[in-house]
Amino acid sequence: MKSGSIENWLLSTLSVSNFLLESKSVKNRIILEDVPSGREYLELIIDAMKKNRFIHINYLNYWKGDTHDHYVMPLCVKLYRQRWYLVGRNWPAGYDLVFCLDRIHDFRLSSHTFEYPEEFNPQEYFNGCIGVITGNGTDIEKVKIKVSASQANYLRDLPLHESQQETEQTDEYCIFELHVRPTFDFQQELLWNGEDLEVLEPLWLRKEIAGKVKRMWNKYKE
Repeated sequence: MKSGSIENWLLSTLSVSNFLLESKSVKNRIILEDVPSGREYLELIIDAMKKNRFIHINYLNYWKGDTHDHYVMPLCVKLYRQRWYLVGRNWPAGYDLVFCLDRIHDFRLSSHTFEYPEEFNPQEYFNGCIGVITGNGTDIEKVKIKVSASQANYLRDLPLHESQQETEQTDEYCIFELHVRPTFDFQQELLWNGEDLEVLEPLWLRKEIAGKVKRMWNKYKE
């Protein structure tokens, strides 16, 4: 139950759902977060995964602002920040792509089946990652961060990553070490902590975060 398995997630979800159903008298006082991406395609994709069936999807690329058709093997799905994501292996090219379900504009189940690739392991695919960006070969590195004493309480209760370890504690600050892939998603998590967090190591990541902060400051200094 402590391993973060799907059984643990389902049990937690069912427990909360049952409790909420029994609390209709105060439903207007219970505010929930929306998970829009799971409504239309999640069930269809999981069904395709169970049957090892190819899928056709038309997908919107936020960065390029256009849509493209993809023919992929649905390998796994992941929930992150109220959005469901699909890892699909493109055919015939053979490379893996991550798709956000709420950017899928069209979905069709193929009649063709595939052999699930034995070398693909979802846990290993996202090993060291925070979020869904794997970094296209970005290595796992030791990241050292300095956090204000008050903000450190939040990181203790909800660690940034399972590898997080507290190595130093003072009345003013705390030091944490993590072994992660410092991808865009991870950098966004660091920036979310604002002035209460400082990257100490590695040096390239410290410079990267400093550059982002400087560019943010340039937008506000006038």
